[in-house]
Amino acid sequence: MILEPKPPEALLTIQSWMADAVSSLPEEDKHAQCSTFLLPSRHLSADERLDIYIGDFWPRCLESLQEDYPRLYAYFGDDLFESWMERYLTAYPSTHYTLFFLGQNVASFFMHHYDEADRLFVLDLIAVDWAEASLYFLGEEPALNPQQLSSQQQQNFTEVTLFLQPSALLLATSYPILDWEAGSDVPEPAPTYMVMYRDSDFDVQQEPVTYAEYRLLQGFKMGQSLSGMLDIVPVLESEGYDISAECVQQLCATCVEKKWLIHPNS
Repeated sequence: MILEPKPPEALLTIQSWMADAVSSLPEEDKHAQCSTFLLPSRHLSADERLDIYIGDFWPRCLESLQEDYPRLYAYFGDDLFESWMERYLTAYPSTHYTLFFLGQNVASFFMHHYDEADRLFVLDLIAVDWAEASLYFLGEEPALNPQQLSSQQQQNFTEVTLFLQPSALLLATSYPILDWEAGSDVPEPAPTYMVMYRDSDFDVQQEPVTYAEYRLLQGFKMGQSLSGMLDIVPVLESEGYDISAECVQQLCATCVEKKWLIHPNS
């Protein structure tokens, strides 16, 4: 059995205090115990040394969130964005060595705390922004290649369970977010569906899909065969959506071309 070394209690105390002090809001005073943990330098007092770290932490976190949520930032503007993100960072401080995951709870935070008239539009902005940001660190499996299927899979291909790539995200929004331009008014509501994915150059792409196509693709998130997908067609037709065989074939061809599906195990 490998025993992991336990850090000294004094070190944990210093680290905990430092993390709390650095991540405190600018108006909070964390200097009371400063001289207990920090020494002055030749030119700076202990308080001044701490202020350097505090002064760098918040701007860097806010800058990171601006990068992850460019549409929300463009809509809110500097002051409102900073105000809301300071509240967010107080509720969800950074707990990871990388800032990649700093904004992962923004949607949940706004869902519970943002009640303005433009709530649905703001939540849509957040959903699209985070999907785009998260695509850069989502995993990817070998893509479906019909030529590499086993002979048994080729014979029974309609029964093979297929899954969406982790890096192929299905999005449904109440507003046409991709058509919205910074500085313009909130657009009229218009349900919009898309697949957001990474292409072979690792660039993020958005592919608009119809509601019917969105419903057909949803099954692949949990695992679905082509015959299972076809079972959904009568349900959609009963809801008033006209789905032709050509539409289903084209959707399947797009899935292969765009590499949205994972190659099944042999």
